Amino acid sequence: MDINTAKSVLQNIFGYADFRHQQAKIISELIQGNDVFTLMPTGGGKSLCYQIPAIVRDGVGIVVSPLIALMKDQVDALNLQGVKAEFLNSSQDHEEQNRVEQLIKSGNVDLLIIFLVLLIISLSHYLPLMKRTVFHNGVTILGLNINNFLLSVIDIPTHLKLP
Repeated sequence: MDINTAKSVLQNIFGYADFRHQQAKIISELIQGNDVFTLMPTGGGKSLCYQIPAIVRDGVGIVVSPLIALMKDQVDALNLQGVKAEFLNSSQDHEEQNRVEQLIKSGNVDLLIIFLVLLIISLSHYLPLMKRTVFHNGVTILGLNINNFLLSVIDIPTHLKLP
């Protein structure tokens, strides 16, 4: 996979002609499986930096985010374009959360956005789900979208025993 595949996704799914600023470099590194630390301002295009690699690579992309409203908007927009995206957060009832968990377990999700506070509060529940996803479906990308949120560090990759 190369940056041309990513650019095709950018144009055909997201409707943009070109990448902005450092997006092409960031996305290229992630597609190659490299670790990337990115600091971008609000509106700088962070979401595309994890969404595109999650779409073009095999496995599921997991993004931990503190923004419930943004999750739903992003997932709805991706679903309209045929991307298998889901979210987990506290606005969902137990039945809906179970539906999403079953989709994850069956490998029918390309991108999962999980609410940071839900993950922290329910770590004992979601950590095993994330581990199963890593080992059975493969994880394309593990992103933390912190965005104006102070957080005492939880080392999710270490808890998942990712290399």
